[in-house]
Amino acid sequence: MEDIQQAAREEFRSRMSREFAPLFLRLAFHDACSRDVIRNIGGATGSVRFPEEHERPGNEGVSDAIPLIQATRESLTAKGIEVSYGDLIVLAGAVAVEVCEGPRIEVELGRVDQTGADDDGYLPDSNEPYEELKARFERMGLNARDLIALSGAHTLGRAHGKAFTRDLLTFNNSYFKRLIGEGKAADLGLLNSDRALIRTDEGRKIVAEYVVDQQKFFDDFAIAYRKLTRPVSP
Repeated sequence: MEDIQQAAREEFRSRMSREFAPLFLRLAFHDACSRDVIRNIGGATGSVRFPEEHERPGNEGVSDAIPLIQATRESLTAKGIEVSYGDLIVLAGAVAVEVCEGPRIEVELGRVDQTGADDDGYLPDSNEPYEELKARFERMGLNARDLIALSGAHTLGRAHGKAFTRDLLTFNNSYFKRLIGEGKAADLGLLNSDRALIRTDEGRKIVAEYVVDQQKFFDDFAIAYRKLTRPVSP
């Protein structure tokens, strides 16, 4: 499995530009966010590759990442290496973090692909208050720290066409600094769900930790990413 993972990582690093790396992290999130630990369904199963999911609100643009996933899979298959779409999407997200100068995230392989799209309605709503976001992430088997650590991926993203941070191609703790000190910057984007993170003592405490300790954010992000994208048990 280690050789397979290394081969896939090398393929992605040779094909993935820094400019488009954030898209692959977003793809991994949108594939995995359907996880429901109570019903034991959804998760990182490659379902985001189906056109039905591309057309849903919140999934705009994710289809642009699918050709590289497909090309990587075909290249590996030609070398006698079979990897599921689910595994490749998770690895692509992990490599995207590295490409943007973030931590290396070791992930477990072994995901089984779904044969169709997930049900609609699983993506977080940008207007959800903190307690509803927590409940949604608990459904995925994640806690409040996981929620806030994973939100730090917004350092690479955009909201309504505006970058969340000054350098959207560098994975660091600038998103949290933005929440604490630059929340009113008119030229930058911010969602209501981002603002919700610092409206409770619990959320603000964790955000403040990441502001002063980037390595703690990196460590917690890697843990949360592995939890979010872990293979689903039969």
